[in-house]
Amino acid sequence: MVPPFITSGRVRRVYGYWCGKLLGREFPLRDDIDPGEFKDLLPDVALTELYEQPLRVRFRLAGSRFCEIFKREVTGLWLHEVEMIGGHEFWLGIYRRLIDERRPLFGRRCG
Repeated sequence: MVPPFITSGRVRRVYGYWCGKLLGREFPLRDDIDPGEFKDLLPDVALTELYEQPLRVRFRLAGSRFCEIFKREVTGLWLHEVEMIGGHEFWLGIYRRLIDERRPLFGRRCG
């Protein structure tokens, strides 16, 4: 069930898709995720790979909206290679939180 605080229809669809792929597990497996099943949402989606010790993040797939925001293609790049609002350490903190809480996190872009 999608929590009522998720008001965006697009985010609700991604969350529902994610939950549908859990199959009793804590997280879906990479092979469970088929970007072709939500093609219309892909411009706003980034699939990332997490590596621990030290924590590193790689953009496995970044939608076209990410190219617009960063003014370049970021698919295949590491988080530290991309200049982001808030800085690298802020975003690593978000990913640490994701690992610690073991649940999807949601953000809201303002402006």
